[in-house]
Amino acid sequence: MAILNQDLGGALRAVDTGKLVETPWRATSIALAVTTVVDTTSSEWRCPVLDSDVTSAYVNENESIDLSDPSMDSCAVTPRALATLTRVSEEALSDSTPAAISIISDSIVRSLSFATDKSWVAASTPKGPAGLGSLVGNGAQAVDVVGSITDLDPFISAAGKLESHGAKATAFVADSRTWTALALLRQFEGTDLSSNVPLLGSDPTAPQGRSIQGVPCYSLREGVLEPGQVIALDGTRVFTVIR
Repeated sequence: MAILNQDLGGALRAVDTGKLVETPWRATSIALAVTTVVDTTSSEWRCPVLDSDVTSAYVNENESIDLSDPSMDSCAVTPRALATLTRVSEEALSDSTPAAISIISDSIVRSLSFATDKSWVAASTPKGPAGLGSLVGNGAQAVDVVGSITDLDPFISAAGKLESHGAKATAFVADSRTWTALALLRQFEGTDLSSNVPLLGSDPTAPQGRSIQGVPCYSLREGVLEPGQVIALDGTRVFTVIR
């Protein structure tokens, strides 16, 4: 946020910027909500990668136990700078009410959250990090659906694929239009009788929240992810690094 007066350099202190921008950005970004956030002061953070677990076996009484080591690797993560710049006149800053300043800060937060979420799901972003899209065909598992989604079977299949690798689905993430279409589906429809009960369950931990078999559903803003695509993930195994 730029101020058109050099004498007002201290008008917005770091703590003010944190309250107006960083704190709400952390609270509104879907990427930060569904992953494990790591704060660091280093220019590079190394994430341990476990390729295989240690081995276990039954042994007899007084029998020696074979030593086993996990197969470990590491991945270097370099946080990229995400920035936005806007101008606020001295007159607007001094005369406006806090609510007016909040309009500007809210716009900045929405922009930062959108850019964060978009780069998180994208294969690549200019000058930014590689996102989840870079894993397609390179380790990510997929559940193919012919046509539109009409039931919860693809979600159950996706959760099962995670569980086959010892993980657990902690979130389903999709475009807002996808969730809207799914929210309109009912538990059953017939010639003589139809249900008014939504196919999606409610999430008691969040107002107007949705869930599938107890797994929370998160809605991305339009333009972040293609409609019809849904990401199932274990948030304890996906990290977002903030410097």
